[in-house]
Amino acid sequence: MSRWSGEILEYNNQNAVPDHYRYSAAWLDNSVFVRKHMACLTDIPYGPHLRERLDIFPSAVPQAPVLVFIHGGWFQFLDKASLSHVAAAYVQAGITVVTISYPLTPEAGIEQIVESASRALLWVHRNIAGHGGDPARISVAGHSAGGHLALSLGFRDWTGAAGLPDLVKGCFPISGLYDLQPVCETIYNVKIGLDPATALHLSPLERFERAPERLIASIGGDEISGFQWQHRMLMDFCAEQGLTAQGYIAPGRNHYSIVDEFCTAKSPLFAAVAGAILQR
Repeated sequence: MSRWSGEILEYNNQNAVPDHYRYSAAWLDNSVFVRKHMACLTDIPYGPHLRERLDIFPSAVPQAPVLVFIHGGWFQFLDKASLSHVAAAYVQAGITVVTISYPLTPEAGIEQIVESASRALLWVHRNIAGHGGDPARISVAGHSAGGHLALSLGFRDWTGAAGLPDLVKGCFPISGLYDLQPVCETIYNVKIGLDPATALHLSPLERFERAPERLIASIGGDEISGFQWQHRMLMDFCAEQGLTAQGYIAPGRNHYSIVDEFCTAKSPLFAAVAGAILQR
């Protein structure tokens, strides 16, 4: 049953953060620098669609744990190359990072996008050992729409697909969308094309099968009401289900700057996430 009561929630971060463009510009510049100066393998296909591609940033540590990072963009823009910079601090900490792209709306529906992200994760499980990663220690993270996808993967029982119910050891959604019903009332749904029933069906909180060993959900303290509500709903759900989960609210961070908190080596959020990934 949906936790949304129909109240009006704000989801337009571009209106809320007038200088939002400077964040995306910095992400892109830093990502170009990272791809130029760090070891990486780019545009590896994991499925038949042209956007089903991933990049690997291998750690120098043998059998390193793996973090699969999923970009956001309201399921309709951005790609893996927009956020390559997320890899840098994690690789330096001894973690192999994989960033993925996926098909976008309106060409693909949300269910097809979740299936695409699932294919990427299975590709990583089957192939990452050949790139120095440990397939038994895979975590997933994602920002905004990518947070929806990360939690969808983290809450899945992978027994049938991979023979491993706990394929995802750690899940770290950042300012994600966990109940999609309010999205039906936003301007973004013009391209996403959700109706209330489909939105409910595709919400990670309604498709829960299994909990990952480690779950840290983060959000900026200055984020707008819609994303604050999503974070609360996830934390409430975990409490109701008796799941071990850590909620992290970064003071002074908005929907864009929370990404910097996630991938800056000196931040408390990075320390918590990297520590959870490195834990055996």
